[in-house]
Amino acid sequence: MLSAFKRAGRHHAAIAAYAALFAALGGSAYAAVQVTSADIVDETIQAADIGPRAVSDSELQDEAVT
Repeated sequence: MLSAFKRAGRHHAAIAAYAALFAALGGSAYAAVQVTSADIVDETIQAADIGPRAVSDSELQDEAVT
């Protein structure tokens, strides 16, 4: 049978692991909600930053792309 200290150590390790998981997931969710197009400086998005078929022709202004 495990001593009380070993059982408590396993419990605390699981709590720390769950806390780290929630912090990591919560941080990316916060960034996804907080970063908007107003936060992006003009001409800082490059072609490598945009996925294939992410922008359609109807979303572009006339003469926007040369």
